[in-house]
Parts: sequence; structure tokens; C-alpha cells
Amino acid sequence: MMKRLVTAAAALCLLAGCGSRADSSGTETSAPLETTETTTVQTAETTTVQTTSAAAEDSLAPDDSSQADEEAEEQMSWKLFEELYQKLPADDRSVRNYQRNQSVGIEGYIEYGQANEPVRSLVLGDVSFAGVGCEVIAVYNYLLYTGSGRDIAKLTFDFEQNCLYEKSGKLGSNPRKIRGLFDALGIAYDRYLDPDDCRKAIDAGKPVILSFHIGSNVFSPLHTVFIMTEDDRHYVFNRYNESEGRFEFETLDDIIGNDALFIVAYTTASEV
Repeated sequence: MMKRLVTAAAALCLLAGCGSRADSSGTETSAPLETTETTTVQTAETTTVQTTSAAAEDSLAPDDSSQADEEAEEQMSWKLFEELYQKLPADDRSVRNYQRNQSVGIEGYIEYGQANEPVRSLVLGDVSFAGVGCEVIAVYNYLLYTGSGRDIAKLTFDFEQNCLYEKSGKLGSNPRKIRGLFDALGIAYDRYLDPDDCRKAIDAGKPVILSFHIGSNVFSPLHTVFIMTEDDRHYVFNRYNESEGRFEFETLDDIIGNDALFIVAYTTASEV
């Protein structure tokens, strides 16, 4: 019950941007709501709220029923584009968004921030990628890097159908549900809820999807990034909304800092 109350309060109170640039002091900036050229899509600089990080679980002490709800949510089976698209009516929002997103020219990695063109022209739910597309971008980059590349329009359709926090998409996607996509695609992976495991994966040069609160509590904005290693140098893509390219870093703390809350990370499966 406590977890549900916190989630509702966070959804009502937070309107900061996913991936807003954070200074070393922990302060953030985010753009206000603005209307795009279309009448049906908004640029929503909104916060995706995640109250189930390891730190949050300790502080909230959820009861057994909410714990069971959480586990059921994480293990929900995804229904992929290939299964759903032909079954939906032509006026379904996901169908219309897929057709629109197909026309956006995305080639290769998305290294720059999601508030830049052309990626900001992509649509998730009722809003543009500028404030809520970080999970889709991180997974897109990860799949491309690992040789399982998926068309960005199909991948966005998948997220809209399976992973949104709420119907409009203004609160973005739930990163803890990404495991469902990998299961549906038959992709083996390791999933970490402990930042030390994430650090080890990065140090080992493995590709990583990392989700974290950019502030010191569960009401802080959430951001998800893709990390890769090249020639023993670590890089993070879509570091913040307006970033112009990849950023080099040395340790995980360079990304999440001392105040951020680690949520979840994914990487390639360990060899048996």
C-alpha cells in the first residue's frame, strides 16, 4: 500500500525532464511543456517515476502483497510488434505512431541527446521522445551493439504496448520491464539490482543498459542510458537531453554521482 501511495504522489508532483542535464552539485534543469508542430503530440519534459530501486525498497518496506505485485509486473510477457500490429485497427494510436515513426530518419547509433533532431521527432504514446524516450533509445543502441538490432519504429511500438507507466506516455517507460522484451525476443541477458555488479560489467567492457534516479530520492527524475567500451575507453550515449554526442567516462560514479539512486542494469549474459 505504501508503494502505491508513493507512486501516485510522485506521478502528481514531478514534472522534471527524463535525462535533464545534472551538474556535479546535483541541480537539474528541465524545459517546460511545449507544443510541437502537430496538434496531437506534445513535447513532454516529464519525469518517469520508479519507486522500486533497491534503495527505495529498503526505505519503503513494502508489504508482501505489493512485493508480489511488483514481481508479477516485472515478469509480464511482452507482446511484440509482429504479433500485434496486424490485429489492431488502423486508427489505433500505436499503429498511427508506428507509421509516423517509420518516416523519421534514424540510422546507426543514437549517441546524442533525445531533445535533438531527428530523434525528438519520434513519438511514444501522445508525446515526443524529447522528454520520455530514454529507455527506448538505450535498448535500441544496446540491440544494435549486440547484433540484435531492431527497427526503432517497431521497438517504440513494443514499448508503447508493454512498458508505459501510464497510458499517455508522459511518464515514460518502466525500465524494470525491459527484461520482458529480451525474453520475448529470445535474448539472453544478466540483470543487476546492485550497482557493484554494474560496475564490474562496465569494467569488464560489457555493453550495459543503466537506469537511475538523477537525484537522491525516488521522487527524482529517472534516466536510462546505454554504455559501451571501445579500446578500453568507456562511453555513455544520450547522457542528457541536449547532449551533442557520446561522453567518455572512467567509473560508474562519473555517471550517477554520489546522490543518484541506482535502479537496474542489463548486460549480455555471462558465459556458463
